[in-house]
Amino acid sequence: IKYAAQKHAIYSFNIANITTPGFEPILFPEDQRELQQMAQNNEYSNKVLLEHMSTTMARNRNLQSGYMAIYKKRFDTYRQIATMGKR
Repeated sequence: IKYAAQKHAIYSFNIANITTPGFEPILFPEDQRELQQMAQNNEYSNKVLLEHMSTTMARNRNLQSGYMAIYKKRFDTYRQIATMGKR
């Protein structure tokens, strides 16, 4: 959950600063590989970066939601064990 939140913050930072002249985005190795495959032409690299960051953020949000659901279920199970099934 923590790693997904950190990735989300970095993606947000990249999107917020994409139009800044001379900005170098912070990329994870898997993102770097994907971008190298997509952005063959440097003319459109900022547009490709924006689209890639947006879709990667959505994918990351879905993963984080899944992690939170698993964590919540585990916590509910422990709470039920601790209270012997009583609420």
